[in-house]
Amino acid sequence: MKHILPAFFSLVLAATTLARAGEPPPPRMKALLLPGDEVSFQRDGIELTRLVFGRGGQYRARPFLFPVFGPSGNPLTISHAHDAEGATHNSIWHSYGDINGIAFEGNHPNSSGREIFRKIENLTSGATSAAATFQVDWVDVAKNPPETLMVEHRRYTIQPFDKGEWLLLVDSQFEAAADVSLGQSPISFFSVKLAEAMSINGGGHNRDSNGGADLNGVAKKPARWIDGYGYPNPDAKESILKIGNNGVNSGFYGQPNPNKAVIEGIALFDHPKNPNYPTFWRARTHGRLMTSGVTADGAPLKLKKGKTLRYRWGAYIHGDQPASAIEAQWEAFSKTEIDDLAQPRSTK
Repeated sequence: MKHILPAFFSLVLAATTLARAGEPPPPRMKALLLPGDEVSFQRDGIELTRLVFGRGGQYRARPFLFPVFGPSGNPLTISHAHDAEGATHNSIWHSYGDINGIAFEGNHPNSSGREIFRKIENLTSGATSAAATFQVDWVDVAKNPPETLMVEHRRYTIQPFDKGEWLLLVDSQFEAAADVSLGQSPISFFSVKLAEAMSINGGGHNRDSNGGADLNGVAKKPARWIDGYGYPNPDAKESILKIGNNGVNSGFYGQPNPNKAVIEGIALFDHPKNPNYPTFWRARTHGRLMTSGVTADGAPLKLKKGKTLRYRWGAYIHGDQPASAIEAQWEAFSKTEIDDLAQPRSTK
């Protein structure tokens, strides 16, 4: 009997090992639902960014991505008051300055426009990407009862590249719940707020697909892509991750930056099939980059109730790259298709 038991356990261990050997490896890219209304996007167990949703007061604050880590592991964006209502800058987020005359620019007390998170619709993990799809209602809360103007299905997809770089694909599908007019606003749907050290005020730079450089070269000009890049400051990392930014009294504008050896950036891509392509990009010296609702013909974009708009944008999180490399990534992005995110309706 003494010899039989060890032999038995050896057979069990061998069988278990063989079974595991036949199993597929765990996915390299993961979208993990976390407590506290968050989804962590990870590559090989290391977080690249996090979806934050469902926070705020009576009307839950809009969903956004924060933090956003570059190849060096430093955060490249900031999120002002990212746990509170009233925030206008939330790292990577959506907003719009004029929908039926209403501003959707954060849960601001001076505006009745709210982007209200409703539900997570799907999470996927895999070898080459991870994604989260969710519903957001664009609501005028000044009405009694509050009026939903648009229902959005949004998907964030993370794809890994070499050398720690990665791509964010942003798919947004808007269905008009009422007749909607998207006005000539300088603030359109897709925005990014770079960390202070990477802003023009902090010594960073902007460039675009036309060869323009810095604020006067890129602002209010149509382009396939716009890029903000600079030197991420490791001294700001703890503050950014703790409170969303560098703190009211401890900004890093113009301060010595010990990280001059590392250049990183975020290039924003506009898809050729987006409405009003190419967008008139907006840029700010404090680090905000965004698409624009201003069009060449000056006419608002009108959407009848029940009709749908689809967009795709990209954000290429990169290291020290020439403009030609940014252009090559945009070329690949431009060949992708804008997916239909409509949820299947019940036939009952």
